[in-house]
Amino acid sequence: MKRCPMCDRTYDDSQAFCVNDGATLVSDASGSSYDPMKTIVATPPPPQSQSAPLPPPGYGSGDLPGGQSPSSWQPSAPQAGWGTNMPPAPNVPFGAAPQGQQNGLAIGSLVCGLLSPFCCGLLTAIPAIVLGFMALSKIKAEPGRYGGKGLAIAGIATGSLGIVTTIIWVIIQIIAASSR
Repeated sequence: MKRCPMCDRTYDDSQAFCVNDGATLVSDASGSSYDPMKTIVATPPPPQSQSAPLPPPGYGSGDLPGGQSPSSWQPSAPQAGWGTNMPPAPNVPFGAAPQGQQNGLAIGSLVCGLLSPFCCGLLTAIPAIVLGFMALSKIKAEPGRYGGKGLAIAGIATGSLGIVTTIIWVIIQIIAASSR
């Protein structure tokens, strides 16, 4: 049998620490048998004498962000944009540019770029790259008004792929014609 020297609770021999206060358990010198009621009716330890009450634990310069004390804290006014609990405006898809619209140049760049590696070659690859860069410059100049940056970048990439595909196809045709 073991007991806690702090709270005088008793435990069986398999325990090493008190679950109440974490103190290391000591062997019970009385040699008495296990008494489950002793833990229920045990008297609390006498209070330790203190000259002054301990201050509450501090968490840096203040208990709240910004060094404010709890008594002076006031909630801030809601701000527009991210972090508010206001729902998005109606008919605005999630992730869309606010008050913006898809840039038609970006969409055209992507369509031309997707056509270029497969059927039209340089006829659509060059416009895909030009439209993509025009769309990116418009988006950079007025980001709140225009969206579609990813479409423009995809159009430039697929247009470049179309140019590379066309060059490879021309080289293969030249090699095939010279080997006849």
